[in-house]
Amino acid sequence: MIVPNPTFTHALPHSPASSQSHSSEALTQPGALLVSPDPADYSFMASMFDQQQWSLQLSRDLSDAFDLLTKSAFSLVVTERDLPDGRWTQLLERRTAVDQRLVVISRHADERLWAEVLDLGGYDLLAKPLCEFEVLTVLRQALGVAHTTVAERH
Repeated sequence: MIVPNPTFTHALPHSPASSQSHSSEALTQPGALLVSPDPADYSFMASMFDQQQWSLQLSRDLSDAFDLLTKSAFSLVVTERDLPDGRWTQLLERRTAVDQRLVVISRHADERLWAEVLDLGGYDLLAKPLCEFEVLTVLRQALGVAHTTVAERH
């Protein structure tokens, strides 16, 4: 189930309202918070989360993300490296649970950023443009769900 943040949805290419008709079973974990000002990130992740029947909350910036993190428990936070009002490291510093995983996405993904993410306690780094198989594999591992099969690569 996709749970859009009202301040984020107006810039999106499609309305996620149709996705909200899932049964109550889809409301259970695994759940994630996506923090990104990029509508393309939303479209990519929303489609993937909807197919997996995982819940996804959306935030465009740190301020809104901090508010959502105080109101809801998330197993996973996926964030753009650079945000309009700060950096991904601020989300790491304000994790609401010890076991909450943080995955960083960036067009500037390199060995240095990957080492920084891991050294500071992040879970993983995903390079843009995002590859569906790679993202699904990392998200499943981070959420502790079944591994991706070879058939899903196509």
